[in-house]
Amino acid sequence: MKIFITILVLLAVGSGIYVVATAPREDMQAIVTPEDDISDIIRDETASSTVTSAEVSTHNSDVSCWSIVDGKVYDLTNWISKHPGGKSAIKGMCGVDSTKEFERQHGGEARPEKILASYFYAELQ
Repeated sequence: MKIFITILVLLAVGSGIYVVATAPREDMQAIVTPEDDISDIIRDETASSTVTSAEVSTHNSDVSCWSIVDGKVYDLTNWISKHPGGKSAIKGMCGVDSTKEFERQHGGEARPEKILASYFYAELQ
């Protein structure tokens, strides 16, 4: 009997057939498909839950660009080179509270707000 089971296992492995446990895991919150927009649930694991404005002010360059908008801190470093309005539009936001500037330029527009949300880093302390 052991030989028969061994042969079945070898055949299954050799042919690419694998047995996968299908019982739901208790630690799984949700299943995400490739079609899902997950930008609102992606978060840098090293980010703290709150950041002070003093700390934001130290991230004031295109190498590390954090900005405050509506009491939230965003790491815009990777957005600088992608911004449709040019790099200078974002560089001016680095290290400071840019709520007024963002609202003046994009207030009420869904797409810019969604893009900004995808760069969320922490709440302002």
